[in-house]
Amino acid sequence: MLEQFWVDLIQNNRGKICYFHNWGGYDSILSMPSLFNLPGYEFEPMVNNGEVMCLTISNSKGKTQLTIKDSIRLLPGALGKLARDWKVETQKEHFPHYFYAYDLPSTIKYDGPIPPYVYFEPKRTSLADYEILAEQFKDNWSFLEVSRTYILGDVKALYQIMIAFFEAITSKFSIDPLSVVSAPSTAFKIWRTVQLPKLNGELLKVYDLSHTEIETISLKVRR
Repeated sequence: MLEQFWVDLIQNNRGKICYFHNWGGYDSILSMPSLFNLPGYEFEPMVNNGEVMCLTISNSKGKTQLTIKDSIRLLPGALGKLARDWKVETQKEHFPHYFYAYDLPSTIKYDGPIPPYVYFEPKRTSLADYEILAEQFKDNWSFLEVSRTYILGDVKALYQIMIAFFEAITSKFSIDPLSVVSAPSTAFKIWRTVQLPKLNGELLKVYDLSHTEIETISLKVRR
């Protein structure tokens, strides 16, 4: 099933960039084996401190098919908080992440009263939130249906957050936000695009430590 997810994602989004939130750690470890099992593709990861920041998927001819980026690198924070901070239309839903009914099939097929509050995470769902949910669902809570709504809500919220973020960046700076992978790289690109030309215009020498050997700089300074 997971392999089919990757096949569908790649085939329907060729040449595009896909953002997953907080994907680079545990989630990437779980999901990438099925991706790497797909024949006919080559994979180029960008890894920092053991976590995947970006993954480029190419075909056997070297043409990029899909680029996956972790949006938490651009916007650090929980998805629910980001949705509130950016005031997007779709807000984070509530879900009993600890709910398990005897076995996996029973859990997936569960249809009945909403699970007790103990199965919800207090940091995400307050008791007041739970009471509203209990009144809303009563005895008509379906694990599968709520899961679908919850996951779709996350996707919509992330999309709206990223659009708001991109619009905020492009409204003030002439950079392509799709070309960066993290908040630091965004800040550095803005600096090079906006501030560096001003310094060069004043004939001030600026050394780019990301492309120049420190030893070379020291030698030039001494001379």
